[in-house]
Amino acid sequence: MSVADVEVTIFDTRLKEERDYWINHLSFERELSNLMLDHERPNEYSPVKQTVELSLSAADSQKLIALTNGSLVLLNATLLAAVNVVLHRYTSSRKIIVGSPAVKEGERQRANVVAIVNEVNGQMSFRQLLLKVRERLMEAYAKSRYPFSRLVNDLKLQNGNRCPLFDCVLMVRGLHAALPEISNDITVIFANDNDQVTGSIEFNPQLFKTSSIEKFGRHLANTLHQALHNIETHVSQFHLLSEAERHEILVDWNNTETLYQQPYCVHQIFEHQVTRTPDAIAVKFQEERLTYRELNERANQLAHYLRRLGVGPETRVGVYLERSVSMVVTLFGILKAGAAYVPFDTTYPEMRVRFMLEDARISVLITEPDLAGKLPESHAAHCAAEADQARDRTDHAARENIRRQNHHQR
Repeated sequence: MSVADVEVTIFDTRLKEERDYWINHLSFERELSNLMLDHERPNEYSPVKQTVELSLSAADSQKLIALTNGSLVLLNATLLAAVNVVLHRYTSSRKIIVGSPAVKEGERQRANVVAIVNEVNGQMSFRQLLLKVRERLMEAYAKSRYPFSRLVNDLKLQNGNRCPLFDCVLMVRGLHAALPEISNDITVIFANDNDQVTGSIEFNPQLFKTSSIEKFGRHLANTLHQALHNIETHVSQFHLLSEAERHEILVDWNNTETLYQQPYCVHQIFEHQVTRTPDAIAVKFQEERLTYRELNERANQLAHYLRRLGVGPETRVGVYLERSVSMVVTLFGILKAGAAYVPFDTTYPEMRVRFMLEDARISVLITEPDLAGKLPESHAAHCAAEADQARDRTDHAARENIRRQNHHQR
């Protein structure tokens, strides 16, 4: 056997070992990062990319260089740990997979990519995560000769309009070889230029808006900032949002107080909206939709029917319905009739329903025929949820119940 044959045999053995490593390493129920897309994923993958800058402050950049002592390997590990924190906080997944190009070997540019899998949980500190990420990176780079395309086939994965193992890739210029085309969604790129760490994010504009990727970049920068100021921070304690974003969500978006002209009731405010947008969708449940006009008309029909029964001020009407469009119609119908509604959860036990019927002195109970059989016996007259479903045979009993209840309350 020649020296060349021996070298080929050794190379084939090494590839088999690397193949076995990756198959064992990735033989679990994988979850992609499932980043929230702004646009529906197209059937065909598009190689067109856009880029946004990722901004790190000069102070954070210097802290990052000091922490990694100028080593691109440690810089890569620190950045990857931060990416893992962000993706974990986005998805709540414990196993985070991020792609990484193979490391350069001298002047050789061996284009390949590896899948870096890390276990992340909220109780571990950033220091602990960083040590695990560094260890996993060293393992993966030592097994980076096995072609990624062959691994995808070995794992019997579909390599169609997206990368089947991960959405996000992290690369550091000067450390990594070129990234082959693998149909990933996002590539985070860092470089240490003249003792200044700079970053950018390449993304697929068919999937994401520029503003979404800029937000992702801010969250990554915020995570790095906190880790660099306290490396013992636990994963669950990182705040992805900036102070401005936190104020917007917690204060600005919750400033929903509205002043209405008095004295208007809820159903009267609703009627004003009917006049403004009669054809707009007012309520939707599953496949059923009603416009403001349709909802108002059906609620009026029910209100007129209830008034014919004697329902009005001081009357309490029970509502025993599943969540539905009819429930909304019913609530507005009762309010329009001048009465008050008493909601019943259809999962309540019979004894509780009986107590509520007696305690609230319910004379009329609006329900559906398929729910009526679950109700205990009571003096309340059952009415259908929609006026056109009501029957005259309920009228007399309902009127009599309401008359007795009103007399008793007086």
